[in-house]
Amino acid sequence: MAPSDASDTSAPYRLAILDDHGLIVDSLARWFGDLAPEFDVAVTATSWIGLVRAPGFPVDLVLMDLQLGDTVSIEARIRACRAAGAKVLVVTALDDDQSRERCLAAGAAGFVPKTLHADVLVD
Repeated sequence: MAPSDASDTSAPYRLAILDDHGLIVDSLARWFGDLAPEFDVAVTATSWIGLVRAPGFPVDLVLMDLQLGDTVSIEARIRACRAAGAKVLVVTALDDDQSRERCLAAGAAGFVPKTLHADVLVD
C-alpha cells in the first residue's frame, strides 16, 4: 500500500474506521492514535453514509465492520471504497467461510475476526 502523499509530514497512511458500535470506533481510533504512528485516523464513522460523506474520505485504508445496521451490502461497500482508491480490511465478529469468501471476492484486502488483538490489524 502506497502512502497517500509522500510530501505530507503526517502519518503515511490515512485510515478510516467504520463500525456501527461507537465504542469500538472510539477504542480503535484511540489505539491507532496511541500505538500506530504510521496511521493517521482521518475518518471515524458509525454508518456507511457517515463514512462516504466525511470530508476526509477517501482514505488509504478502511477498517470496516461486516455487519452494519443498514441495507447496503458488504460487497457494495467494499467496491465503492475500492473505486475511491481505498483498500478495505473487513473486521468482524462473524468469522465464517462464506462471509470471508464474499468479502475477498468483492475486493477486500483482508478479513479479520474481532477476537484478534489490534496489533494484528497493523500487520
